[in-house]
Amino acid sequence: MKKTNIVSILAGTLITIILSGCVVSLKTPGLIISNPVPVVTYQPAVEVGIVPDVYTWDGFEYVGIVNGVYFYYGAGGWYHCEPWRLERFHGWERGHGEWRSHETHNEHHQGGSNHHH
Repeated sequence: MKKTNIVSILAGTLITIILSGCVVSLKTPGLIISNPVPVVTYQPAVEVGIVPDVYTWDGFEYVGIVNGVYFYYGAGGWYHCEPWRLERFHGWERGHGEWRSHETHNEHHQGGSNHHH
């Protein structure tokens, strides 16, 4: 009789946990219950029509300048550099004073409306 009550209590508890939206992980020893945390990601908008005439690889990504504004190349196009990204690039730039002599000329967009600096 006691065994039946324990099984009923455990089954009822398990059903309550499942219906409450909790995540139950059985991959680790024991029963781990946690509430899922929503993950918010930020994807900046592609700067439509912005293509630097020249750009360089800074060890992490391609960076180009259009009218004094820095852009990096990401999935699908050129994006405005966030402050932390620009700070990283300027740090790289300080250690690579000759970087402008190694810039890549964007042959596909030569003569376009975008200007370097």
